[in-house]
Amino acid sequence: MTLGTLLGAVFQVMRRNPLPTFGLALLLYGGGGVLTIGLGVVLVGIFASSQPSAYFGGGADATLLAAVLGAVAAGLGAIAISLISTSIVQGIVVLEVSRGTLGERLRLGGLWRMLRPRLGRVIGWVALQSAALTLAATVLVVLIVVLVAAGGTAGVVIAVLLGILGFLALVVGGVWLGVKLVFTVPAIVLERRGVGSAMRRSWALTGGYFWRSLGILALVYLIYSVAGQVVAIPVSLLGSLGSVLIAGSTTDPQAMFASSLVSGGASALVGIVIGAVGLVMISATTGLLYIDTRMRKEGLDQDLARAAEERAAGRRDVDPYAPAAGTAAAGTTTPVPGPPDSPWA
Repeated sequence: MTLGTLLGAVFQVMRRNPLPTFGLALLLYGGGGVLTIGLGVVLVGIFASSQPSAYFGGGADATLLAAVLGAVAAGLGAIAISLISTSIVQGIVVLEVSRGTLGERLRLGGLWRMLRPRLGRVIGWVALQSAALTLAATVLVVLIVVLVAAGGTAGVVIAVLLGILGFLALVVGGVWLGVKLVFTVPAIVLERRGVGSAMRRSWALTGGYFWRSLGILALVYLIYSVAGQVVAIPVSLLGSLGSVLIAGSTTDPQAMFASSLVSGGASALVGIVIGAVGLVMISATTGLLYIDTRMRKEGLDQDLARAAEERAAGRRDVDPYAPAAGTAAAGTTTPVPGPPDSPWA
């Protein structure tokens, strides 16, 4: 697939089957946000009103500590909701892309039945990514705090240099590892691999195609970011204008609350829509790049053509993505002569 074909296919995914892609992402994003807010209110209220003095001693500090613990519990719940939602959307979109190459258009129920046995592994992989990034950032922050606490000009200078170099290392290392492991979800969902095996599979597939994958992913992310800002900025301005018109110069608490609700609600709604579109775009790009890379390295296009012929003859159980298809049976990749390793080849 050429660059133009890939970019066109990314936008066709939502138009071709909108409910299991954009509709699902929008539902999970919006529902997850509402559930997170509700969970936070409930947990903070429960912790703060459950006689905290019995556990933390008396006084206002006990109530404050209990409320903080409730907020922490709500934060952990929000992280869990986000991980599950992201995993479901990624898996569904990758499956939709893979079925589209075979001329199939499954409903959400059919895609879900295919994803369900592998969802735990996808969630595990997404959680592992988040945990690794959080751990690396935490270690960097702790080192900086220790150096600053040590006192002295030298400690502060070293802390600043460490912060700059550490941030650059996190960005560069995160991008490099992210691209090398970008095909982990497709390998889990389509090849039915475990997390470790899927990581090794992704590492092998991206060999020789790193810069091409990085360039296309960066371009899609740039298109999404620019388009998102083009939509978000006018809506944010209109929301602010609406809040000013509602509140005016009054100091009435109800009018001020209504104006804040209008402005915040408009921004939140646009953020949910933009986030849902971005997640679908990146997931679709990942699935398409996985298919394209296997075409280039393993001749997957020939397996797809044979599968289409078999399905036309009535054999619907043929799966060209399974490990038994082509060179994927041994879990290896055999490079074939191809274009230079550039982002646009």
